[in-house]
Amino acid sequence: MSNKESELSIIKQIEVALVESQQLYADLVSNQSAGIYRMLIQKQESGKSILELTSFEFVSDRFCELLKVDKTKFSKDAITAIFRKIHPDDLQKFIKSNELAQQSQEPYIGEVRLLIDNSIKWLRFESSPRKLDDGSTRWTGVAVDITSQKLAEEATRINEERYRMLLELATDAFFQGDKNGNFITVNSVAIEQTGYSRNELLQMNMKDLFTDETLLDKPLKYEQLRKGEVVISERELIRKDEIPHDA
Repeated sequence: MSNKESELSIIKQIEVALVESQQLYADLVSNQSAGIYRMLIQKQESGKSILELTSFEFVSDRFCELLKVDKTKFSKDAITAIFRKIHPDDLQKFIKSNELAQQSQEPYIGEVRLLIDNSIKWLRFESSPRKLDDGSTRWTGVAVDITSQKLAEEATRINEERYRMLLELATDAFFQGDKNGNFITVNSVAIEQTGYSRNELLQMNMKDLFTDETLLDKPLKYEQLRKGEVVISERELIRKDEIPHDA
């Protein structure tokens, strides 16, 4: 094989390797559940907001899908259009957090609500900065849909509020303790019956409500409770105002 043929063969191998690398990159980007983006923020100029200094260099199909924007019409200056989708109550906080990240040059993580198709979508943005020689900063990051997570958290919060409300409406005293008997939840009736404040009870242990004689006669049955058994006992509580004081 001549030198020229050898050179052409090497060039061909390089071209094939390049195409394969590009195909691999495209496949990795297109099959991510997160949207990928890269932004360029120009060196800070007096009087200019971060929106005026920011432009997109790259967005993946998934990124456009998450934000409901047409990639064929996506421009480098689409930052303003995207920020218009942010919930009004979150907008200023989101802008401020981005400005602080730009100033500190530290990795950014931020959660924000977007109004898309008359419904709320939660996205989490995570990105890392790279300072360029001209003073600008390149941010490469991902956008992740966390709507399901936020809806689950909200449902849990509502259920916990309902649970607390039911406890407060109960006519019986309610005490909830950890595995060692330390109180973690009490209701208003428990406060009324013991004479202790809520804060005082939450710093106490179940055994603090009984005399030594009572506990000796009827010890607390934690072992049975840990096994999942139902324990029914009758003991006389001592109220805060019934505790004897030294003269």
